[in-house]
Amino acid sequence: MFLINGMKFDDIEIESYRIQISSLFQDYLKYEGTIKENIILGQIDRNEDDFSILTALNSADAKFLKNDGNIILIK
Repeated sequence: MFLINGMKFDDIEIESYRIQISSLFQDYLKYEGTIKENIILGQIDRNEDDFSILTALNSADAKFLKNDGNIILIK
């Protein structure tokens, strides 16, 4: 039996579990991208959803980024 946080693996919705997993590359210079591309790395289907991208930035408390209306395209 395989458990994740005490739940049987068979009882977990795979899609809802995958949404909670992200990537962090150790050699990030080889994987350069815009801020937007890095945020959507785990959810490519949200590519056109700028509201979710900005929500993620706010959740990350990314106040150091200047909001010039085009922030998510900056490399």
